[in-house]
Amino acid sequence: MRGRVAAVVVTVATVLTSGRWVPIDAAESPSDRPRRAAEAEAARRTDALWGRALAVTPVAAGESLEVVVAERTPEGSLRISRQRAASAVAGRAKVADAVAAGAVVAVGIDRRVSLEDPLAEPLTGPVPGMLAGRLDGSRDTAAAAGPDLYRSAQWALDATTFEAARATGNGSGVVVAVVDTGVDAAHEDLAGRVLPGRHFFRDDAGNPVQGPGADDDHRHGTHVAGIIAAVAGNGIGVAGAAPGATVLPVKVLDATGRGWLSDIAQGIVWAADQGADIVNLSLGAEGMDVDPVLHAAVLYAVGKGAALFAASGNSGCLVDGEACLALQPAAEPGVVAVGSLGDTGTPPDVQVCSPFTTRGGYVDVAAPGYRILSAFPTTLTAPGGVPYAFSSGTSMATPFASAAAALVRSAHPTRTMSDVVWALGASALDVVESGLDTCSGAGLVDPAAAVQFLTTHPDSPSAGGPAAPQVTGAVAGRGMIRVAFRVPAGVDAVRVYRDGVLIATVAPSSRGFVDRSPGSDVRSYEVSSVGGMQEGSRSTARTATAR
Repeated sequence: MRGRVAAVVVTVATVLTSGRWVPIDAAESPSDRPRRAAEAEAARRTDALWGRALAVTPVAAGESLEVVVAERTPEGSLRISRQRAASAVAGRAKVADAVAAGAVVAVGIDRRVSLEDPLAEPLTGPVPGMLAGRLDGSRDTAAAAGPDLYRSAQWALDATTFEAARATGNGSGVVVAVVDTGVDAAHEDLAGRVLPGRHFFRDDAGNPVQGPGADDDHRHGTHVAGIIAAVAGNGIGVAGAAPGATVLPVKVLDATGRGWLSDIAQGIVWAADQGADIVNLSLGAEGMDVDPVLHAAVLYAVGKGAALFAASGNSGCLVDGEACLALQPAAEPGVVAVGSLGDTGTPPDVQVCSPFTTRGGYVDVAAPGYRILSAFPTTLTAPGGVPYAFSSGTSMATPFASAAAALVRSAHPTRTMSDVVWALGASALDVVESGLDTCSGAGLVDPAAAVQFLTTHPDSPSAGGPAAPQVTGAVAGRGMIRVAFRVPAGVDAVRVYRDGVLIATVAPSSRGFVDRSPGSDVRSYEVSSVGGMQEGSRSTARTATAR
């Protein structure tokens, strides 16, 4: 006996077209096809943009969020806007509207940013005598006193070549944007060195506040600005590392030192539009994935010819992607990540990694960052005190790297900022370990050597950086994956990425990397060459899954 055959009847609305019956959906006129194709492409692009945003910043079911959209304007600038959404579904709808309305470059979900450096130590009395420590280990018998009242306490200037580099250029003509808590433009040691600024932050109710002016009601930004550009030789206060440079203040953090990634992105874009040569970012948010909108802002600024320097972080740990996370925007491709050098000695030893500095493969260079004396907002100075303070952190190391770039650019005004960054990496002084290391990257910034490097290297490096390694395979084992590669000549190091996230920097002689915590999901790997602090294109390994 044969079994029964169940009949399934599907009713399809049809229409007679060109002598045959076809479904109504297929009966569209030729003029409809471009519209439908455009709708399909918009939906695909919306899903891709929103999927990337959720991958970087996951959202729980029913959780409200702020959607951030970066759009290219008709004038060629980058416009960043925010919209609150009640849920991830509502967020996608807002992205779809933005894609339909304009030239969307990137989409993100806003996150909080908070300063993590130690509190400042206000200067309330005479500066204690500090011996000048030098790289060769010798110590002077007296502080190198100069015409600036507190110069003897500036150990970082004694341990580096900033003052020697000023013989060829003191930073004059170079604009350094300080994207921070604002700057006290009326400070006695910053008089005439600060341009009119702008603020991008939120009020107590979380509402965006934008407009002219960038007064410092916190103290962090003024301290950073003083490290870079405090007037030298005026008989008061301290000496800036690049005293001829001009500071462009961009306030993106409030009086508590808190802000949002979208405000930082807006600050970067605005600074680039004002013609800043250098953007100093002594701030950040922890995370292994690159925020899409922040990344778009970085690319925009780099495309405008600026160089960006950012603090590597103050967690004191080695980035592993789990217990210890990288700091954004320092880990962003295109940003020079700065670690901190200096211990608790008197004076601090510049050949030692500071105990608080975050270590990782994304660190490019390092500079002094322990117990740095600089300017303090006059309005926040206690009665009877002086407007100067000590502070520690990679926030303090970063402006030294920015100042080094300013000195090099002023000595070579016709060279690009890309050339300047190249020179700083190629001339950096090994101080922690030989070659690249996770604390100091290429080493201590040496502005005098960088100036000389560009003098002896009149031609810019090849576009795109060094050639990529040749990937020979990704072999899966039990609980591990080995990525093998061949490295071309002239490469300083190889960076290894897992699913687009930097997980290691290894020596070129290693010819491979073992990922011992790949997880159970399918992983894709990419490797790139680094030479002279320039990263080249990436080679992709085939995907692999650990057994």
